[in-house]
Amino acid sequence: MGNPFQATADVISHASEFVHDDQFLFFASVSRAWRGAWRGRPTSTRAITPDTSPSQLRHSVDCGLSPGGTAVCTAIASLGRLDLLRAARALGFRWDKMTCWKAAEGGHLDVLRYARANGCGWNVLTCAGAAKGGHLEVLAWARQNGCGWDEWTCTAATKEGHLEVLQWARANGCPWNAWTCAQAAAGGHVEVLRWAHENGCPWDEDVCWAAAWGGHLDALEYARANHCPWNERTCSGAAENGHLEVLVWARESGCPWNERTCVNASRGGHGNVLRWAIANGCV
Repeated sequence: MGNPFQATADVISHASEFVHDDQFLFFASVSRAWRGAWRGRPTSTRAITPDTSPSQLRHSVDCGLSPGGTAVCTAIASLGRLDLLRAARALGFRWDKMTCWKAAEGGHLDVLRYARANGCGWNVLTCAGAAKGGHLEVLAWARQNGCGWDEWTCTAATKEGHLEVLQWARANGCPWNAWTCAQAAAGGHVEVLRWAHENGCPWDEDVCWAAAWGGHLDALEYARANHCPWNERTCSGAAENGHLEVLVWARESGCPWNERTCVNASRGGHGNVLRWAIANGCV
């Protein structure tokens, strides 16, 4: 019986088409037949995966991966791979403010420190990213080292329900706006919404719309109990994502609606919502 691994180049070439996303064809590095069939294609269907090693990155460059863009460093930063980021920089890969943003969002303070120490730029997205990920240590370090922030830091924190981060940001002078409350409502984070409102964060009709759109009746009830305004978008938001219970409550509580409720229910394929709306006079 012949060696089952002795295959023709044609067979190998066809088999290589079934390499799954993010997987490597390591045979190509050690077998002339496999290497010949693989030809000059990259060793991975993505430039960077969690298992990429510095040597594999160098091999990808040898196979034609261009170091000209910034996407590789951004992907590495999001994974928190300091070793790979060092290798990428040594190979000439560029970086930009997105590198710091993704490092902060993932809570990778060592990567962020390295990037900043080696001249990588940053902006308000770095603080917003740290807040989104709930990484207070990263946010504090960024602020201590001169990184700017704006309303999106508070908004990012509330969207993911990170009350401690929001409280720290506010205690240290970070601005906020009505969208901060809206994102808390969209995520169903009533405790965060309550704290923001009780501490003077402005809100508007977007808060009720966001709560309805996200299907969070408790957030909508809290907002209305505390005199948050609403309009027709509350009903259309609930209909858009098929939240019939929210829509029924809104209507029973006097919320106005218009034809967008039916339109959104129809576009979203929510037949039960559409039927209820029509049966209850929505046109």
